[in-house]
Amino acid sequence: MFIDGFFTFFAPNGELSEKVSLSDVELERIDGGGLALVHSDLRYKVEFHPGVECPIAQFIERGGKLLYSLPPIEDTEELARLGMVFIPQTSSFSRVYVAREFAKPGTVDFLPLLRRMDFFEVKSVWVESKLFPNDPSPEDFGGIFARYATELMSEVESISFAESVSSYFNVMESDLMSAYLVAEEASLKLSSTPLRIHWRQDPSGTTLSEISVLPFETLANEPLWEPTAGPYAVSQLDVLTMYNFASILKSFYHHDPARFTDIREVLCN
Repeated sequence: MFIDGFFTFFAPNGELSEKVSLSDVELERIDGGGLALVHSDLRYKVEFHPGVECPIAQFIERGGKLLYSLPPIEDTEELARLGMVFIPQTSSFSRVYVAREFAKPGTVDFLPLLRRMDFFEVKSVWVESKLFPNDPSPEDFGGIFARYATELMSEVESISFAESVSSYFNVMESDLMSAYLVAEEASLKLSSTPLRIHWRQDPSGTTLSEISVLPFETLANEPLWEPTAGPYAVSQLDVLTMYNFASILKSFYHHDPARFTDIREVLCN
């Protein structure tokens, strides 16, 4: 599961939308420990899971991309280089790795949320070798899937595949992400969806086999998950909220890495 996408921000103005520079947007604490984006003296509430803001900010500040993984091949040195920590499991998952920021002593246990972010319900939008008249193809998305298959998977650079391996990764893609600061409602509207990309790797290279998205019809208007609620209470809305929040922070880091240090300090204090 990768955290790599970032939002482009807009301010709707009638039928048009003006692009907003994050140089003109602040992220600040509000009453009750919440967070808001501040633009032109208006505050836009940001939805997030309390307690997750500091570890995810630390993860982004160090340049982390891989947040959670059940690696098809366990290369411990390479996973350590990527900042991943092994988490012993009593479940059927024998190889669980999470970003080190979420494995520190005293950190709230967000493992159920991270796990659901890797196993959310999806709807297929393209399947290799299946010909459906209305199906999109990878080319319909500007080749972004091929780019992720080559660039992001090359993060695990020391693993060589002597045999064919099949797996998938989840990611948010910047080309498909927009954030709207709606002044009339003082509300933040996000257009985004997590993607699941299935792939096969062998000595000859990488092949895409299926592309899926989180279907919006599975979202329900319900309170966000809390660790005390137990692992099975994590919903599709929790998944989307977490991906969106991480991507909002990634947007600030992408825009100005030096300024992000101040944001991380706000989120960790």
